[in-house]
Order: sequence, then C-alpha cells, then structure tokens
Amino acid sequence: MMRQVVMVLLVLEIMTVSAKVGTKCQDERQAVRSKGVFMPECDANGFYNKRQCYSRNRKCWCVNPETGQQLTKPNRMKINCP
Repeated sequence: MMRQVVMVLLVLEIMTVSAKVGTKCQDERQAVRSKGVFMPECDANGFYNKRQCYSRNRKCWCVNPETGQQLTKPNRMKINCP
C-alpha cells in the first residue's frame, strides 16, 4: 500500500514539473544549456535582461526584454541599455 502511495506521488510530481511553462527566455536557455553556445540571461520575472553579453568574445548588446530581439550591434565597450 505504501509503495503505491509513493508511486502515485511520484507520478503527480512528474506531471506537475512537466506541466510548468517557461517564458521565451527561460525556454531558450534550456534549449541551449548543453550545446556550448550563447545562453541568454533572464531576469527574475523570466524576461530577457536588457543587456546581453557573450563571455567568449566579451561583447555585449541591448535586446528587447520581451522578445529577446537584438537592438544594438555587439560591442566590447561598456554599453548602457535603456
């Protein structure tokens, strides 16, 4: 009986985790996490950080926080995004 209860709880937990929907930024991060390519930075609400940087080439650029669309050219100098 106890084993059945544990199995039911495990199945419910798996269903809950798989039902969670991420934001576009969070989904993109998950998709590239293990590929060794640029991984966007998300804020606490799941939106894109306005300033994105790629550590491999030390360049940063501004993006639209909702879509992640690049707004400025990548630049090695410090960049302030509105």
